Amino acid sequence: MQLSMVYYCDVVLDTDGDIPIFKGINMKYELFSQLYSEAQKYINCDMFVGERDWQEWMSEYDDKGADVGKILISIWDISSKDIKELRTITKLSRAAFSRRYDIPVRTLEDWDAGRREPLSYLTRLIAFTVWCD
Repeated sequence: MQLSMVYYCDVVLDTDGDIPIFKGINMKYELFSQLYSEAQKYINCDMFVGERDWQEWMSEYDDKGADVGKILISIWDISSKDIKELRTITKLSRAAFSRRYDIPVRTLEDWDAGRREPLSYLTRLIAFTVWCD
């Protein structure tokens, strides 16, 4: 038997900081992950946003008054961040980040120094939590 988990985040429009954040809007991790993966294929944010045809998911956000373009821009922005940059956005120390995500401090040090790379799904999941906070 396979269990399926659905993660949502409530996000709020706030341009204070590096990336706009959206609150009052639910986004499933599955949708975020899809958009995040697509965003990583583009070196230019305008191309990423411009090449999105109207998709079913956009209607839900548009109906709630959300600016779909700003949502896409924020996902493109966060998709280009590595773990160290994500930690900087959270304003957490390495030790606090370690506790929050249950990642050994030594592992974070290795990632920060470039001695090791985090698995892509882990970076994406942490990016989702940062995007939602």
